[in-house]
Amino acid sequence: MSLPPEQPAHNQPGVALHSGNGGRVTWAVRLRWALIGAVITLLIGGVVWAARWIMANPLGSAPSTVDCSDFASFVNQPTMPAGMTHATCTYDSFLDEHLTADFDLADVSAMDEWLAGVTTSPELGTNYCSAGVSMCTSVDFKPRLSGGADALRVDVTSSSGSGVHVTMSAFNS
Repeated sequence: MSLPPEQPAHNQPGVALHSGNGGRVTWAVRLRWALIGAVITLLIGGVVWAARWIMANPLGSAPSTVDCSDFASFVNQPTMPAGMTHATCTYDSFLDEHLTADFDLADVSAMDEWLAGVTTSPELGTNYCSAGVSMCTSVDFKPRLSGGADALRVDVTSSSGSGVHVTMSAFNS
């Protein structure tokens, strides 16, 4: 098939133009595609790694055990409730701080006395308690306490022996 001189080959369907190297792909083109593939692989791998890390440590790290006096200071209290036993307190942070305290008390009256010293003097009650919780209270601190807490939650459950088990949680955001 011969083309009339007024119609160049690049305007004809099905006619391929050659770059002058016989249609071979040069090493530079292959290297360029290999680099592009490597960058895409690294980006996808980085996203997958970051997602797995975030899911494994949603707040940034596992909570660390701290002295319970840290919890008391966080909610502007000089001490924890009198007579507490089997106490465990934790601290966790990422974009905010979250402290917890779990302990047993022989009598809930020690918790009432401690709460009387907390800003706004919250009282234990039965409203808005989770299932299985005997008494609870929740308070938001506006403005934030000087110790750092924005909120305090207290849950009291019956202990397997005599007395009560208390779980407190305080955080800021």
